[in-house]
Amino acid sequence: ADGPVSPLNAVWCGHVRQRIILPQLGHVVLVFPLGETAVICANTSLEASQYLMLAAVPDGQPITLGLPDPQAEAAPLLVMWLSPAFVAELAQFLNIPENLHELLQGMPLLQGDPVSAIVAEVEAAYRAHRSPDAIEDLFLEVVGEVLRLMRLRHQTLQRLARRRDGTTED
Repeated sequence: ADGPVSPLNAVWCGHVRQRIILPQLGHVVLVFPLGETAVICANTSLEASQYLMLAAVPDGQPITLGLPDPQAEAAPLLVMWLSPAFVAELAQFLNIPENLHELLQGMPLLQGDPVSAIVAEVEAAYRAHRSPDAIEDLFLEVVGEVLRLMRLRHQTLQRLARRRDGTTED
């Protein structure tokens, strides 16, 4: 992973049966458990009701993904990689800091929000063998929703900053 950062977005839908290594090429990575089995991703325990957003790791270290219990049933997952250039371009379009996703680094988020609802549609599209164009449209909906949520968090931080010195830095 010493080469140039990949400009490509990617989606992988599959099962984790043992510890695996996910490439980390500067992407923002979203990890969504699809079943009832918990997983450990980047040293963060992730229940089936949660998902994880991982900011780009500067040193390019790969992401380790596995099961907390080696005897556990295989965990179905959907993993999305958002390229740095893609995130930067969309953040600029929405007028939000391009590193805003770092606020959520390694923090499990509850499924049931608009992001995970669209991810469920992506999974269904994969299982139904829908066209790549249909899956790409859903992928872009997920990205749009992630960025919308980041923008809302940014606006909230800006409102707080007007009330208290140092909030933006904090």
